[in-house]
Amino acid sequence: MLSKLKKTLKNMKFIQFMTDVSTKIQRRLDSKKEYAVDINSINTLKDRQRAAVDCIFYAIGIYAFYGSAVFSVLAAIVICMLYKNTGYYNVDKYALYLDSFIDFLNFVNSGLSAGLTFETSINESILIMNQENTYMLTVFKKLREAVHIGIVGNELYDEIDRWYPIADCKLYTSMLKLSKTTGASMRRVTEVVLSNLYNRYKTIEEAQLIMYQKKLEQMILCIAPLFVILFVKSSSGEFIDIMYTESIGRIVMTISFGMLIAMKLMGKKIVENVR
Repeated sequence: MLSKLKKTLKNMKFIQFMTDVSTKIQRRLDSKKEYAVDINSINTLKDRQRAAVDCIFYAIGIYAFYGSAVFSVLAAIVICMLYKNTGYYNVDKYALYLDSFIDFLNFVNSGLSAGLTFETSINESILIMNQENTYMLTVFKKLREAVHIGIVGNELYDEIDRWYPIADCKLYTSMLKLSKTTGASMRRVTEVVLSNLYNRYKTIEEAQLIMYQKKLEQMILCIAPLFVILFVKSSSGEFIDIMYTESIGRIVMTISFGMLIAMKLMGKKIVENVR
């Protein structure tokens, strides 16, 4: 009885240790305050939440299926290296560009509604912005510099395309170029595009909410078996000791953990395809 209690306390301490490590990693990542201030930084923004969840899943999973605290720590280190040195945990760039582009059009549209030209709207927008260190502010500053050196008209629209490399921006600038030929109102063009983009953005937000719910369900389904194994191991470890000491037991545990990882990756793929 005493040995069971000691083993239970040991497992509980390790779980608490891994949870604390994951929490510290999350706080460390949050403290770095990554901002998308240019194209390079927006292309390298990371999904910290997904990295933290993977760190917890693989660390606790390896300990539950193999009983090795050392390998659990190594798994956490590997996740951190993937986060820092690869693009595996990069965020969805389209959503970031679209969000910034809608805000950009809001400011431009305000100037056009006041009777300003497109170029003047860009210059005046910076004066009324109260944001700091954002991608949109960087775009406005670069466009203002372009206007000051004589880049206007189609060349300025091409510069906007460079800063917002999404199809929605390409369509907008194409309509602006066409309006210069047909004489259509730039303000009206901007209002129509902005209205359509806002409706699309609301749809994307609603879809993202559903996806977050599905991701939470997937996470629960993947993590629940780990805690079941840890509970059985803590309360009645002698019943599953064979799974950690015999070759056939290790093979079974490896296959089981592999199937759990496959389920996790398959669920992630399904969610991404739906999105």
